[in-house]
Amino acid sequence: MQEQLETSTTTDISFPVDPEPFGLRLTMIGILIASGIATYIGVTAILDAGTFNLIALFGAFLGGAIVLNLAEKPLKSNWPKTRFVTVSDDMVTVKHGDNIFRNIDPQQQVNVFKWYFTVDRRSRVPKGWHVVAIALEQDEIYLPVFTVMPQEDFIKVKNNFTQLPSRKALKNSKTDLRLAGQQRRLHTAEASRGLDGSEMNPDDFQHYIAQLEARFPRWMPKSST
Repeated sequence: MQEQLETSTTTDISFPVDPEPFGLRLTMIGILIASGIATYIGVTAILDAGTFNLIALFGAFLGGAIVLNLAEKPLKSNWPKTRFVTVSDDMVTVKHGDNIFRNIDPQQQVNVFKWYFTVDRRSRVPKGWHVVAIALEQDEIYLPVFTVMPQEDFIKVKNNFTQLPSRKALKNSKTDLRLAGQQRRLHTAEASRGLDGSEMNPDDFQHYIAQLEARFPRWMPKSST
């Protein structure tokens, strides 16, 4: 959206979050299963095979993957957006439809946590990619937002985020009390992200941070370039 490409400080700006909501993932699983079954039945019929056929089974996996790959991009781009992070001069909110899920008052003191960690095992996020996050905290209420980046994009923003230490490293750390306390607070913010963090695409994530920096320089640290 064009308004997100500009660092306006006079209008409310909303960023869509949750690029792969549960309903979308469920639909994609359904497409994979349905297309796989249809391919299996079709190949079995063509080969005039019995009730079980390895060629048909392989075709089912391949056919399901092809159909899902073709459907994924248009599904994601046309799936209705229902969750947004909105930034205004008076509040920063996470909304589900018309319902406010989280609310931070930017005119009061806000604590900011920025961190990252590297994905070490393959899941929805490819191994070796980075989860990059920011959380606003006020009166023990956290508003965490994050994105995922490959190494070539992450290297451009790395200096603005603190690496999240592992729990084991934190436990064995001989760092001073102040640094240990900061690391524990990062883990608290990460736990909040894991529970109800709002995921943005990388461009929106950086524009979101730019909005916070432009509107609230009193508590929002400026990113280095």
